[in-house]
Amino acid sequence: MDFWTYPTLFSELRDKVPPELRDLADFHSHAMADMAAQGDPIGPKQVDAEHKWLQDSRPYYHLYPGILEPLLNLALDLDTGAIRPPRRALCICLPKDHKHPRLSFEHGQVQSILMAKGASQQDHVSHEAINLFIDVGERVEGFPIHTFRSFRTTEGCTLQGELDSLPDHESAKFGLEVPRPLITDCVRLCATLCLLADDPEIIEADVLNKDRQKYLASRDDKFVEKAHRRGKVGWLVGRDLEMSPHYRRGHFALFWTGSGRQVPKVGWRKGTVVHREQVVKVPTGEMG
Repeated sequence: MDFWTYPTLFSELRDKVPPELRDLADFHSHAMADMAAQGDPIGPKQVDAEHKWLQDSRPYYHLYPGILEPLLNLALDLDTGAIRPPRRALCICLPKDHKHPRLSFEHGQVQSILMAKGASQQDHVSHEAINLFIDVGERVEGFPIHTFRSFRTTEGCTLQGELDSLPDHESAKFGLEVPRPLITDCVRLCATLCLLADDPEIIEADVLNKDRQKYLASRDDKFVEKAHRRGKVGWLVGRDLEMSPHYRRGHFALFWTGSGRQVPKVGWRKGTVVHREQVVKVPTGEMG
């Protein structure tokens, strides 16, 4: 299955900038200074997030179609202080051949989301935050335009409260008008992924294609380490979910774990056979 990936400013501009800015570190420092001088409040956040992601070998989650609806349906009525991204920068990649109705609209669809640790200023106070840069396929003269959304990860804030109170940035008035419900679902999707427990039935390391069968048979981490050395740092989410119509579909649930049950984790409740007793009673060995 093919997945979208996130187009960075560096990858799109590298061949168009002067030679002295084609190194990642030089491009980063120049772009940060240039955007700060222009008073751009979002550009530096994007450049910094992309810089961290590229430095870390472009880590990714590939989300398979069957996992999207359960991820989007989980209600997260909890303190955002409990939400922590698995890495400082991570790309959420959606499948190219599957357009989920809640993640698409008339003029585009969510292709990828760059999720990164960041900071948010409110009342002149800095708070830890998660910044999202959403790619819906919008391009201007071939240049990618991303939709920005951020939410604080501080104790005393709820995720729904963050979604309700955060105003749209004035840049939302230009270009494609991305529906607010779609952006909200992107936040919900990323927040749920941050809480996803390390369940091997849901999330597994991606390895080199030639090593996949050997890895599935042995689960030997040497194949993961080999992929990382080759620059492939990723995980497959929901690849093996059972979606048979003869089963009640599994779903995610929020569990409170740890000492005093203070740590929220998202876990998978497996599907069950519907009316198992009726299945047992079906006669066999007879025709008619």
